[in-house]
Amino acid sequence: MTYGVNARIGNITVFSREGAIEAFKKFVEVCYNDFTIESCCVLSGCADDMHKLGFDWDEIEAIEIASIA
Repeated sequence: MTYGVNARIGNITVFSREGAIEAFKKFVEVCYNDFTIESCCVLSGCADDMHKLGFDWDEIEAIEIASIA
């Protein structure tokens, strides 16, 4: 994946590593606001997108925890 070309977190095209983190944080906030099985699936897909961009799973988890704290 290349930032700005085909790099997407959920349905948001991201142009940098920082942009990917911010997009993921938005999804975390929305999904935790109305925590359902559907929102879990969306958040899981976003985490997979982050992993495809080069984030490791521990880093993704840390971002998620920081977003809900």
